[in-house]
Amino acid sequence: MSRTTQVGQGGEFVPRDPTYVKGRHLRLRGHGKAGPQVLVKACASLGVVTTSSAYNARPSAFEESSACDTNLLQNFLQSVIVRRQRELLMHVLETPRLILRPPSHSDELLLHGVYSDPFVVNAVGNGVYPTIQQSKARLLSSINHWRRNRFGLWMAFVKLKETIKFAGLCGLECCGTNVPDDPNLVEFIYYLHLAAAGQGIGPEAGRAVVQFAFEYLALEKVTAFIRPMNKRSLRAAPKVGFFYLGNRIYNNMEMRYFEVCPATAIKSNGLIVSPYTEPKLSQIRQ
Repeated sequence: MSRTTQVGQGGEFVPRDPTYVKGRHLRLRGHGKAGPQVLVKACASLGVVTTSSAYNARPSAFEESSACDTNLLQNFLQSVIVRRQRELLMHVLETPRLILRPPSHSDELLLHGVYSDPFVVNAVGNGVYPTIQQSKARLLSSINHWRRNRFGLWMAFVKLKETIKFAGLCGLECCGTNVPDDPNLVEFIYYLHLAAAGQGIGPEAGRAVVQFAFEYLALEKVTAFIRPMNKRSLRAAPKVGFFYLGNRIYNNMEMRYFEVCPATAIKSNGLIVSPYTEPKLSQIRQ
């Protein structure tokens, strides 16, 4: 069943259901001089499928419409379509060495493997190994986070000559209850297998994710919370553009608090952003 999006009075953009809105399907409500007939005409020129709840509401408005209105609406609607296509799609990020894609339900074993890696458990997991059920719950939480927020954790793969190899996770999450006084903070997180550590994969993935955050999500800043004993992450943070601002409580623990903004971010080398498509799992090896 298709969902629609409304362009309401004053030209505001009101998503009915942002998760399922399709890029070229809009529901239009015409008001004032730019009546529904003009909207429909402008949409038709762009190949946009429209319905109008106000077709018969204000016939006098239709007679007042002009070609100028149509041109303005064409430009407006085109910008809406491009923006919605960019915002609503999940994306794959590609750098010279890495492919980052959103998680899927078939990633249970890959995720459990990285969450159970002793290197990860000791660095960020309080030394407690997760059960397979806990890893599955975290996977479902990650998928739902993507659906709610249009961003989340990416599965990180290293390009090899004839295949790709899973290296870990990296991405963006809302802090939520971990930072009760500012739950809407967006933080950068990554978990890498020990075999992938020390190769510059974390900073390379971080630069791609942060650049995506600023250019596609229009975030004003991205944060990072790092344990004082996690020396690798502390060294990697400046390579992405993060700067230290002091200590802060995170999940009832005192952590090193970092921020990166567009002015300090180090851009990824040759970042490619493309729509997400399900990969062939036969190409993936852990």
